[in-house]
Amino acid sequence: MLSTYKLYTALVLSFVIIEVYTESTASVFRITPKKDEDIEVLYSLDRDMDGIGFWKDPAGIDKPVDLMVPKKHVETFKATMKDRELTYTVQVQDVQQLLNNATRRGKRSRNIENFGFTRFQTLDKIYNWLDNLARAYPNNVEIIVGGRSFEGRPIKGVKLTFAPGKSGIFIEAGIHAREWLSHSTATFLINELLTSNDQDVRQLAQSFDWYIFPCFNPDGYVFSHSDIMAQNENALCLESVLEPRILRATHMSRCRSQSKLGIPLGRQIFLITNEIPFPQHYYTRGFLSGPGSGHDGCAEVFAGPGAFSEIESKTMSEYITSISDKLFAYISFHTYIEKLMFPYGHTSAHLDNYNQQYLVGLQAIDGLSKRYGSRFPVGNIAEILGGPASGGSIDWVKASFKVPFVYCYELRGRTKAGQMYGFVAPPSEIIPSGQEVLDSLVAMFKAAANYYPQLKREEETSAPASPSLQYPSWPQIF
Repeated sequence: MLSTYKLYTALVLSFVIIEVYTESTASVFRITPKKDEDIEVLYSLDRDMDGIGFWKDPAGIDKPVDLMVPKKHVETFKATMKDRELTYTVQVQDVQQLLNNATRRGKRSRNIENFGFTRFQTLDKIYNWLDNLARAYPNNVEIIVGGRSFEGRPIKGVKLTFAPGKSGIFIEAGIHAREWLSHSTATFLINELLTSNDQDVRQLAQSFDWYIFPCFNPDGYVFSHSDIMAQNENALCLESVLEPRILRATHMSRCRSQSKLGIPLGRQIFLITNEIPFPQHYYTRGFLSGPGSGHDGCAEVFAGPGAFSEIESKTMSEYITSISDKLFAYISFHTYIEKLMFPYGHTSAHLDNYNQQYLVGLQAIDGLSKRYGSRFPVGNIAEILGGPASGGSIDWVKASFKVPFVYCYELRGRTKAGQMYGFVAPPSEIIPSGQEVLDSLVAMFKAAANYYPQLKREEETSAPASPSLQYPSWPQIF
């Protein structure tokens, strides 16, 4: 979840010892703080008690917070809430049951284009599927390796091309490894862009080159599927759902006792450097200085020793820079707070082409809502979250390259019946999430054509761009 104070991820070393959970292990509670002291108490629980962690971070007074509490700490949690005179509701009674549902095996498909959207796939299966697509569609699919992970894994994606000379849409998923629905939504989109016979989808696919990376954080994703937990190739570690971390040797000894083990990649993945107009909000003396980050190496909001200090962020930023002149849009997938956000996170001020992104975002969410009734709020990161969240990838892309349309989808976190599952989506959510996001992208780029008439179908009359909203620095792209 791209959240107010913590942008989670899990990049971990293979020697981590995981406790095996075989019974009901944790519940998720929703608390609404009434004053600043309440927020500090919630942070202290997260900081000082092993295993307690935020699913939905504090965003201010009267803003709901979701806190996951292991069974062994539930009584302490309840006593603390009583002492603070804070009420709470149970959002998830049994996280283990959600984990069991998430790892339930679905039917395997022998169809190369549909490698199985009734189950969450492991990294190896996703990468093998991408390789098979390149062999099956050599004229349309190119394997691209944008970067490398700390453990040496490739950050692998595909470039989909249907006609020469098109501008690009970049899709990033899985930077927070426990957010499996983001990975599966990206693979669903790849499949549909290649195989759908729907006229609108085909038009969307053929109007752009697509750069799609389903697993921005491969080490963390492999860890989240660790088979240490059970003899199930899709086993999801509770540890990775509860408190994902990047482990680095330099932080291990200092932070081990607190379970605060290293740099959260999602917080510092793309730190803004001083080349942008407002560097004071981002990068000062080697640390992310904007709200929602910190200097404590044991904190989840630690920004690292400098911009792009981690190999994942460094190598991927270099790749994105190399294709930045081709990009018309950059899309990031997260879960689970059901919002459509765009830059910036350090301020709620309406910067750059805010009006244009907002109006196009409204159309995108209208498209998303039509199939299943999902309705997400739209706005910049800081205003939507109710507070600042600095240092995300979409801010860096927007500020550095002036890409016209840059969005983060916080995907669905509830069933149609309203039952919350948060980060631990059941496999039955894979196809509905992919469908509504695809509907949304169709609507998004139809709306974008109102400001960039070159996007319109040849048979349609081009509409003039609004002078007040036209993005002045964007060059001719077609």
